[in-house]
Amino acid sequence: MTIETWLINGVPLESVAVMIETDEGITETPELRERTTEVPGMHGLLDPSIGPGGQSRVHGPGRFALGGMVLGVDPVTGEGPAGGAGLQAYYDRAGELIRLLSARVLTIEHVRPDGSVRRAVGSRKGAFRPSRERASPWFGRWQVELEIPGAFWSATQDVTISATVPSGGAIPLGALGVGDAPITDVLITYGPGSNPTLVQGTTHLAYDGVIGAGRQLVIDTNTSDPTVGPGSGATWAPEDSRIRYGPNSSWFEIDPLAGALTLNHTGGGSMSVSITARPRFLTS
Repeated sequence: MTIETWLINGVPLESVAVMIETDEGITETPELRERTTEVPGMHGLLDPSIGPGGQSRVHGPGRFALGGMVLGVDPVTGEGPAGGAGLQAYYDRAGELIRLLSARVLTIEHVRPDGSVRRAVGSRKGAFRPSRERASPWFGRWQVELEIPGAFWSATQDVTISATVPSGGAIPLGALGVGDAPITDVLITYGPGSNPTLVQGTTHLAYDGVIGAGRQLVIDTNTSDPTVGPGSGATWAPEDSRIRYGPNSSWFEIDPLAGALTLNHTGGGSMSVSITARPRFLTS
């Protein structure tokens, strides 16, 4: 069993702080963006995530508060260090803490009690004000609000699931299904076959073309720069123009709560596919 710890840009927070508190917001999921529309003459509201061709629900940024005491303050009495050397050490630790939490980009890692790690990339919001009034019971206490623009936390290791299935065959999510947040950065590798379409509910990603014998097709759905490539098989030049996807703005999105994927293809027989991604989570 591992004691719960936090790392900021690879630095253990315990090296500069004690009594670290994370309850506020740490189990709070990112809010869902309102997308309903009032339609004249229609009962209720139109929700694009419900019904045929429904789009995925969209989350806003994640936020949570992180706080504690500057290292050097007695966590029981709240008293600060006495004497010049001790007081200077307190100021040194406070300076290190400020420097650590003021980086433009913060890679936040939460090492959970079972030893698993969840990671998010974010930034500090607002001011950082550790109390410096030695007579105050709040001496040395600090709290900051952190924002996660990408909304979700992720595992730190890739997971790969593989299958060889006839058209319409199911692909269980396996280890990719342990999370509870949508996965949009997915690496999909196909073996030889024709017109593969990966489906989950209303979400689909298709390549309209033939992958010849000895070839692979690799699709990287990275939301900032999706690509299509030939993989490690025989050299060829798959075309981006043959990609079809929907109904979301990303090329593909795996919902870990929606069950197995389905692979459709033409030409008969079975087709191989491997899917690599990192499980994602609504909270740390």
